[in-house]
Amino acid sequence: MGHWLSRGVLRDRFRHVGLLIAITLAGVPATLQAADAVPPVTYFRIASGSVASADFPVGEAIANLISKPPGAAPCEPGGRCGVPGLVASAETSAGALGDVRAVAAGRVDSALVPADVVDWAWRGTGPFAGEGPRRDLAVIATLHRASLHLVVRRGAGITRLRDLKGKRVSLGPANTLTAVEARLVLEAAGLRERNLVASHLEAGRAADALAAGRLDAFFLVDSWPAQVIADLAIRDTVDLLPLDGRVADSLRARNPLLAATVIPAGTYGSIPATPTLDIAIEWIIPAGAGDDLVYQLARALFDPVNRPVLQRAHPSMSGISPGMAPGLAGVPLHPGAARYYAQAPPGKP
Repeated sequence: MGHWLSRGVLRDRFRHVGLLIAITLAGVPATLQAADAVPPVTYFRIASGSVASADFPVGEAIANLISKPPGAAPCEPGGRCGVPGLVASAETSAGALGDVRAVAAGRVDSALVPADVVDWAWRGTGPFAGEGPRRDLAVIATLHRASLHLVVRRGAGITRLRDLKGKRVSLGPANTLTAVEARLVLEAAGLRERNLVASHLEAGRAADALAAGRLDAFFLVDSWPAQVIADLAIRDTVDLLPLDGRVADSLRARNPLLAATVIPAGTYGSIPATPTLDIAIEWIIPAGAGDDLVYQLARALFDPVNRPVLQRAHPSMSGISPGMAPGLAGVPLHPGAARYYAQAPPGKP
């Protein structure tokens, strides 16, 4: 009997101690109770093209400015106005077509993709014909623009598009936007891939082959100045072929998201001002991403404290502002981003 009584007394005493602890904690502020708790961290991946492209340093800059892990500096000059608890990273990728598919499939959290690729995927047309419309995509922001470059070797006898016939030409890696646009340019000029000695080289390898005399021309869709072309221009042995007139009109009729532009003189050494076409680069995300997260991503992207980070990433980012909010015909702006733009007057983040 005494043995069971002592256990009962012990239970009562433990119950009394627990009550005292609960009463004591009730008087302690919640912030102090959670002082040792580690805030949750969310990892966020941004597909940003190849390392040689302008999109990769832009993706790295965005990843840096939207990240705000526990213990990060406060939002002030020299600090970081990111998304609390977010750790973002830029990832290399094989190209925009695959990036759209990766976002839709959830293999990456977001991507930097040309507007026409987003539009084709949304509608299930162009390179995505037969795959069905991908209505699970949404846009966060317009970042910068990429231009269509047609680089030709001096001495190759190429002064107009028709001169590409029979020449050694790289259209860009298969299943990339550069290859798609290159074929459209050829069609607008009345040519087909079979009319060329065609190859599908990555930009760096194409530049090396052209410099070595093994290639006569190559296509590249990238923001200017594109480093691989700048490196070639130092040798003063290349030119850019203009894309204007009837060919440009035909391309814009087929792809209204293309815009006429001019690559300024001096962008690539002695190469003069060159008319061409360009396309907006969009930051896309799954349509089902949380509204609050996307709102914070847009706000961090355009925060004035973060702007120098973007402007240092690449010259093409110098004019970024909320006034560049996307206006694609069918592809929706994510509701979280739309809420940000509604609160931020154009040009005033």
